Amino acid sequence: MKKLVCIENDWEDWQGSRSVSPILELATKASGQPAKHFHRSCNTVEELDFNIEKVSNYTSIDLVYFALHGSSGKIHIGGHPLSLTELGEKIGYRWKGRVVHFGSCSVFRNQNEVDSFIQLTGVSAVSGFCRTIDWHLSTAFDYLYLINWLNYSRVGDFMNKMHKIATGPFEELGFVTNR
Repeated sequence: MKKLVCIENDWEDWQGSRSVSPILELATKASGQPAKHFHRSCNTVEELDFNIEKVSNYTSIDLVYFALHGSSGKIHIGGHPLSLTELGEKIGYRWKGRVVHFGSCSVFRNQNEVDSFIQLTGVSAVSGFCRTIDWHLSTAFDYLYLINWLNYSRVGDFMNKMHKIATGPFEELGFVTNR
């Protein structure tokens, strides 16, 4: 059984009406594969640290999906920018072999930060966007990302499929992978 966790911040609407949580439910049910998902809120650096510890302790989690604000080489937690290098230092090698996806604006615009994250964590694959993204379009793409991840057994085949999907209406997102 594949397991994924989503770590998501509050978006502009602090009342919580905007969330990627429904696509987690839909992907795990619609994939036809045995799967389980977890959704965690993350609006402070302390919550991020707590979530990193929890994910690190659950070795059965295969994919970590960050649904956060971002900028070039950084994620944003409650308005606090955190570089991928800093995030990688917090995680260390405890997520070795996992897949990490950043559903965040522009995180992949800084390749040095992406490379640093990979070196510090030993993840098997990492993906995200190199452009400013529309929330609705990127969430639709992330749904396709999750359902395809659930249906592929090999990371390389899955990433190749995602590059094919990332054309056409999704091309404006600037989807990038490193594996």
